[in-house]
Amino acid sequence: MIYEGIIKYIYNYFGVPKINGSFSILSNKYLLNQKIQIELEDGEKIQKQLWGLSGKVSNSIIRALLADISSSDDEALTESVLLLQLDSFSIYALVLNKDDNNKAYVLHDDTWIEISMLLLAKLLVGIEQLNEILIDYVPLNNYQDLHKKMIDFVEKH
Repeated sequence: MIYEGIIKYIYNYFGVPKINGSFSILSNKYLLNQKIQIELEDGEKIQKQLWGLSGKVSNSIIRALLADISSSDDEALTESVLLLQLDSFSIYALVLNKDDNNKAYVLHDDTWIEISMLLLAKLLVGIEQLNEILIDYVPLNNYQDLHKKMIDFVEKH
């Protein structure tokens, strides 16, 4: 319960779900031209939206890439993956879905490993520190590496 709650909290920091008038990675400002293809249970492949942003924190850059991996074409974001990376450190993947089966992973040597509560708590502390700083987020550029990691994650999970 706490594990899933931390994931929701981190999503809320990035404005998911979107609340009118508030900052959100889901705003059109951060909508990327590139999409991600997902395969449904019946084998059908559909293109889904990607949003991305980056922000400068002291001498570091935080990047976030959000993918809609919902199995329907409607507007509701019922399942998504959020990739987070600070500079060239590890990439984290957070999965949020309507069933509250939320999970968090870290990429280690090309393998996505579900992270422990301790590591998730450390990520939460980092997000809390971002909360105290006014960051001017901009649309994500040069994100091909994160896009490839997103495709890899979605194909494996």
